[in-house]
Amino acid sequence: MKKILFISRGGNHPSGRFRIEQYLPYFKKQGNKFLILNLPPYNFWKSSMSFWEKVNFATGLVLNILSKLLILPLLPFYDIVFIQRGALLGIILSIEKLYFLLNKKVILDFDDTIPPEETDQSNWLKKIMLDQNRTDQMIKRARCIIVGNKYLAQYAKKLNKKVIILSTPVETKNFRPRENRKIKKQITIGWVGTSSNLKYLEALLPVLQKIEKIFKNVEIITICDEQSKILTQHLKRYRHILWNKEEEIKNFHRIDIGIMPLVENEWTKGKCGFKLLQYMACGIPTVASPVGINKKIIRDGFNGFLAKENEEWFKKLSFLIKNKKTREKNAKAARKTVCQSYSTAKNFEKLKKIIDSP
Repeated sequence: MKKILFISRGGNHPSGRFRIEQYLPYFKKQGNKFLILNLPPYNFWKSSMSFWEKVNFATGLVLNILSKLLILPLLPFYDIVFIQRGALLGIILSIEKLYFLLNKKVILDFDDTIPPEETDQSNWLKKIMLDQNRTDQMIKRARCIIVGNKYLAQYAKKLNKKVIILSTPVETKNFRPRENRKIKKQITIGWVGTSSNLKYLEALLPVLQKIEKIFKNVEIITICDEQSKILTQHLKRYRHILWNKEEEIKNFHRIDIGIMPLVENEWTKGKCGFKLLQYMACGIPTVASPVGINKKIIRDGFNGFLAKENEEWFKKLSFLIKNKKTREKNAKAARKTVCQSYSTAKNFEKLKKIIDSP
């Protein structure tokens, strides 16, 4: 039995929800004692902020720093300290160094990269917060590194020999195909994600316009924290659903065909295909860009489809729209893939070995 301290980002951040919280019932069942600390979320400084936005920024930053300081006395009393990299970033002072001094059994977890194009060099505060050197120092000091894919592992292994790939899992007990799915003429193509990734979907606009023009029974929906202005302006049958944690699975069940378009760059190579896995777990046939781990998850034409150029996107979406039996067959294979290789239960077995290792 181990005493484990989990330190995560707060504010419903996906990494905390799916790379820590999903495992807690499994740890509890095995008799482990644990404490999870979700640190106060923070935003980055922007010169365009209003007065009250600046007040909120300052308040969030102070609370974030104080929380990290208050955790320090707890560290020596735990057998394992499991920290998500994003939880320690975002502070001006290099408090993170103390975490690794006070507990020598720190496991560092991360499932994304810091994209160079997203680091505003003119914003000195953001530059300090996201300094890649800070991540490098954490990787060097940690007892073990857990990453979400091979691309991240290759980077981490340059700094630490003990690196383990553990994809972001899907709790297949919750994310499952809709029961008694009604036969309907209308087909819903759905995209689920955060507003920061809307640009990848909007780049697919010419394809979506062509689909909408040819197939009168198709609608496009986004489930996101923000509505796409571009899709609203240029598509006739576009609908936005505000993301809601309580209705997350219900909203996945609205989708008949899932899409995950990306462009290939240093940021997207580090993505872990989690939305793709959620679609698949819910038995949704999916078309995705052949970027990063997507190429490993999907066997093109068997448990999903890969599409790079617009012409290929149109061809494969059209094929799925026209072929109901293919959608059903694809959906079953997709669900099976997740249950066998990417479920929380399967991942927990691997995580437990990491936790229990000397």
